[in-house]
Amino acid sequence: MDGPILERLKGLIKTSPCPVGCRCHRLNLEELCKARTMGVESLLECLEEDPEKCVFAFAFGGSYFCRCGTRKEIAKLLGE
Repeated sequence: MDGPILERLKGLIKTSPCPVGCRCHRLNLEELCKARTMGVESLLECLEEDPEKCVFAFAFGGSYFCRCGTRKEIAKLLGE
């Protein structure tokens, strides 16, 4: 990951409303929850094995979606 993206990621995490300890607060991208954008900027599909265990996941139409604003911003920044 290049320097400017890493700095923006650090800024996102620093100002995140997520509780400390949330996976979004870790800079190791391999530890982030698995997700992908759905073509609509406000939708992020959760790809975790047990999404029902996440407080930010909600089920709709046979899939789980993420309502974590920080995770959505990270996905946008990384182009997921």
